Formats: sequence, C-alpha cells, structure tokens
Amino acid sequence: MCTGNTCRSSMAEEIFNLKARSLSVNYKIKAKSAGVFAIDGFSASSNAQEVVRKYGGDLADHKAKTLTKDLVDQGDLILTMTEDHKQFILNNLMTNNNSRVHLIKEYANKVDRDVFSSKEVTDPVGGTLEQYEEVYHELDTAIEVIINYLVDNIR
Repeated sequence: MCTGNTCRSSMAEEIFNLKARSLSVNYKIKAKSAGVFAIDGFSASSNAQEVVRKYGGDLADHKAKTLTKDLVDQGDLILTMTEDHKQFILNNLMTNNNSRVHLIKEYANKVDRDVFSSKEVTDPVGGTLEQYEEVYHELDTAIEVIINYLVDNIR
C-alpha cells in the first residue's frame, strides 16, 4: 500500500506476482495493491511502467485503486511503504488483527535481519528514472526476502 497506487505499490504488486507465479508450490499467493489517497482509474506512472517493463513486468493495464476496509479485511498480510500509511490503515480501516500491518522493509528486516538500514520506501513520484530504478530494486529485494519466507512458512 502507498499513497496514490501509481508508483511504489503498483511496482510492488507486479514484482510480487511475477515472483509468485514462478514458484512451484501447491497453493496460490497473490498481491493486490491500493493507495490510501488514490484516484481510482489512474494509470501507473510512465517511469514505473518503464522500469517494470525493463525487468519483465507489465503495468500497462494497471489502474489505481483506493484502499478500502474491504480490501484491508481481505488481506492476510498488509505491507505499506511508510509509517504514515501504516498508521492511516490502523487508525481508519482496521477493526481487528492489527498484527497484519507492517512496513515492507521493516517486515523484510524481521525475516532476514538488517537487509535495510531505513524502514520506509521513498516516493519517486515526479523523480527521475534512476530514482524509480532505486525504488524498484529496494522493493525487489524486500519482496524476494518476504516471498521466500512465506513459501517456507505457509503450509
């Protein structure tokens, strides 16, 4: 989850689902993304689309979605980009089981200690292609750690 669902969370969803589809497991794990202040129907940013395409993904059909209580209730694990996103969800959209909500990099650090020195993912919106690449690689690293943990621990 992020702010507008056009950069970070859309990239994270595509990275996660590409990795999940490549796994040989007997169950399905899938990511969905949304933004706490998204405008429904907006496309992923052109830089996000370009970076994801470079690594074999596709955001051409991505449409931003506003995060709702229903989406939160459906999630087994809710990963956010910033502490503000986490607090928004906890304060406005959660009624129980708050332990499902984590910052993505913080969760990766819990699984594999000290992967990241910072706990938030910087918003690249309006930034350079290189900034989007940096965010992509942060997300890719975090998701690799998390998805391996999930596969090893879901039975």
